[in-house]
Amino acid sequence: MPVVGIDGGAISGFQVYHNIGATLLATNAFAVGIPAYKTTQTAAIATLAQVSVPNDATPHVYRVSGQIDITVLGTASINLEVTYTDIGNIIRTCIIPLCAEAGTFAVAANTADSWKGTIYITAHANTVITVLTAGTFTGPPTYHCTGIVELVA
Repeated sequence: MPVVGIDGGAISGFQVYHNIGATLLATNAFAVGIPAYKTTQTAAIATLAQVSVPNDATPHVYRVSGQIDITVLGTASINLEVTYTDIGNIIRTCIIPLCAEAGTFAVAANTADSWKGTIYITAHANTVITVLTAGTFTGPPTYHCTGIVELVA
């Protein structure tokens, strides 16, 4: 993958976005989103990252990633999810599989650890992709998280 500067400028057809928590429209062939890091969360986040799919009548492939760092668990179970409209124009909610530092895979972050996950989706043109957290927030837990949506094709 080519190196992209962190100054927010376009480099060789790449657009770099800062604060991906805002709605973004990717106009270049490939776009890389640099997310804002949310700290000290105790409840679900309805919009961790959000991107508008170009209105060009073409489906686009996106890499959707995120990280959840749980510092205080309580009895919580936190999902990292993405909502989008697939190429059949069906609204989908996908739970992103997570992996803890020790290599344990799970549907939800359920131990005080750093959890990471990545999936690829194909989205319908002129729709919105949203990364969010959901699950059971009893205790409550304390966690930090980030989400990123990257246009890859």
